[in-house]
Amino acid sequence: MTIEKVTEIFKEVMYMDENEALDVNKSLFLDYDMTSIDFIDFSFEIKKAFSLSAEPDDIWPINKMATMPELYLAENKRWTEEGLKQINTILACSGRPIVDDHAIELRFLYTFFTLKYVSEKVRELQ
Repeated sequence: MTIEKVTEIFKEVMYMDENEALDVNKSLFLDYDMTSIDFIDFSFEIKKAFSLSAEPDDIWPINKMATMPELYLAENKRWTEEGLKQINTILACSGRPIVDDHAIELRFLYTFFTLKYVSEKVRELQ
């Protein structure tokens, strides 16, 4: 039920036809062109629909993590050991392989932000 509701909310935020088929494993940012503004709207609607006390950074904390020097060294574009550990904890619900490359690009991590990820994250936050 959760993934169906998350999908419905995503379609509404993105002004998509309700009958349009979506792949729950495709990136909302890269494959469905979600913008940062869309993400804020989507997060708000998710929060409201599921009565969560979560903020957008609770749903997708990767962007915020990239601003924290103890997790990401911006000048070197490298994640610290702690940063990689936290990324893997966050992405565990995506069912994707463990990330072990300290130089993994932020944009690549967007591939993990899928309908499946969001629905699992909602279950985690409830």
